[in-house]
Amino acid sequence: MRPVVCILGVGKLSKELNNQLKIMDLPVDYAFIEAIHDGKVHMPDNLEIFDVFLSSGFIGQQLSALVDKPIVMIKPSIHDTLMAYSKAIKSHKKVVVITYDNDYSELAYIKNILKHDIVQENYHQLEERNALIHKYKEAGYQCVVGSGETCRIAEENGMKSIFIYPQETLRYYLTVASNMAVSIKKEASKNIQLSNVINYARQGIVLSNNKGEIFLCNLALAAFFEIDASEIIGQNILELFGNELSSILDIKETEKNLFIKIHNNSYIVDAIPIMYKDQLENLLLFIDDVRIIQKSELDIRKNMLTKGFVAKHTFGKLHSSNPSFQRILNTAKKYALSDESIVIMGETGTGKEVLAQSMHNFSRRSENAFVAVNCSAISNNLLESELFGYEDGAFTGARRGGKEGLFEMAHKGTIFLDEIGEIDLAMQTKLLRVVQEKELMRVGGRKVIPFDARIIVATNQNLLELVKQRRFREDLYYRLNVLELQLPSLRDRTEDIFTLFQTFVEKLSPNLAKKLISCSDELTSLLCSYLWPGNVRELENFTKMLVVMAEDVSSPAEISDLITGCIEKKRIGVADAPKAVGTYQGNRAKSSLYYDEEIKHIYDALEKTQGRYNEAAKLLGISRVTLWRKLKKQAEKNDK
Repeated sequence: MRPVVCILGVGKLSKELNNQLKIMDLPVDYAFIEAIHDGKVHMPDNLEIFDVFLSSGFIGQQLSALVDKPIVMIKPSIHDTLMAYSKAIKSHKKVVVITYDNDYSELAYIKNILKHDIVQENYHQLEERNALIHKYKEAGYQCVVGSGETCRIAEENGMKSIFIYPQETLRYYLTVASNMAVSIKKEASKNIQLSNVINYARQGIVLSNNKGEIFLCNLALAAFFEIDASEIIGQNILELFGNELSSILDIKETEKNLFIKIHNNSYIVDAIPIMYKDQLENLLLFIDDVRIIQKSELDIRKNMLTKGFVAKHTFGKLHSSNPSFQRILNTAKKYALSDESIVIMGETGTGKEVLAQSMHNFSRRSENAFVAVNCSAISNNLLESELFGYEDGAFTGARRGGKEGLFEMAHKGTIFLDEIGEIDLAMQTKLLRVVQEKELMRVGGRKVIPFDARIIVATNQNLLELVKQRRFREDLYYRLNVLELQLPSLRDRTEDIFTLFQTFVEKLSPNLAKKLISCSDELTSLLCSYLWPGNVRELENFTKMLVVMAEDVSSPAEISDLITGCIEKKRIGVADAPKAVGTYQGNRAKSSLYYDEEIKHIYDALEKTQGRYNEAAKLLGISRVTLWRKLKKQAEKNDK
């Protein structure tokens, strides 16, 4: 005969448990009993026919006085509460959590990663619950997070509700009740059933007898203690955990959120006593790693506020042979460990945002958001609402419910303001207060919102010169310019040009990169002969163009010719580079740039050979290198 689990529930909880059972294949039979009618608890008369009971906290407490069989109490965990709360605050500003006899004071341990202060109330009697709902409705709260019956009453009172139990939690308790019932019916099969389930749990799980002797544990627990699971079997809970759980065998009811330390790491323990005739029969422990809980809460916050705000670049990918640039990188690493504001200056394309992202990932804020804002890409009329957010109805077209600003989204992380010199003086005044006080007020708002974000700004302008010209506020300049970095242009770090070029080519075409190695010296001289006014960005774009054009190129000599042609086109300002390998297009000797007769002959030869440098050199009776040098020399004259 299969064991039977009795589910004593009410309303939504019973419905949701039943829905989960339909998709679960558990080796027990279930009986559903509605335990509350007309606001009162009603227990059936034939309780003795059931092996295990599954119920919520309030009903389970009433049941414990009537039966001496195992009762699995369904209680929301901190994780369940936070997941339901995060869902509620997406649509409602004022949310209250109302649960039966739950203590969440331990939320203080992880409050540093929570943006919202959670309002939470407990009740011990049904009348208390109803009074709490009325109390918070009168206080202006729009939504209640709680059990199924709590949600029903809240909705009857005109409030919205969020059911506190996720599907995974209900499946978890159904599994626990099932395994418990099987263990009572058949001791021999119990360990197999439990082992197949618990070893896949992220929690550490321990099952002992009434003396504390462990006869079942999972791999997660063994990992916490850094020993093999077989070494834990047979040990006593009191010896294994020491003074951390010295009175655990004396409990009569479920104890949740007990804090312990294992190898200097913090864990939360839920202890479930399995009682028989008012005596402890077995003890079931569930152990959560606080670091995993913190990461879960951080993920909630990231999903709510910082989706997509991730820094991709790191110092590990920044290499340079230039001593000056190496010193800048070393200084940037030191600055990254500070929380002071930073100004990064440099020409367009020198990698200011790449450096900012690398500093963020090297900092203590690396697990939080990196929010990048291009100030020149947003009009000054919209910049304030984008940076600071706005309240519902702040202006025509505003999103219903308002919107959080980028500074709020960067809370605990980094906000990067690129092209800071482009914002107008009025916006600079508003930004000054935000930077100085580390608090903001949304557009149309009436309350001050504190934030904690590291500020990095970048510019390709001389901010001090803008200050002298009264185009940039002096006080804002000195508030931002606590730490300063000046990135060199690419022409000032020529040692890195070919390395960067080779790196870009390898990403796009590894085969082409291998062919370039044989002519690296020649290419280095050629690439370094151009000034690269667009810096690293221009070099990267040049590489993309080259890879497309070199699809049919086979020999290193042809590749060198192609690059030579592209560089010369950039140098002399011809609008269109060759569109295919071996093709030399017009717009040549008509320009005053080509008055030199020898250069004219070279371009005539290139035209006759359709841009093939080897054949043009043979036609002129000179080497390909000499041809290239003459073109380079002429280009240098043109630049002057």
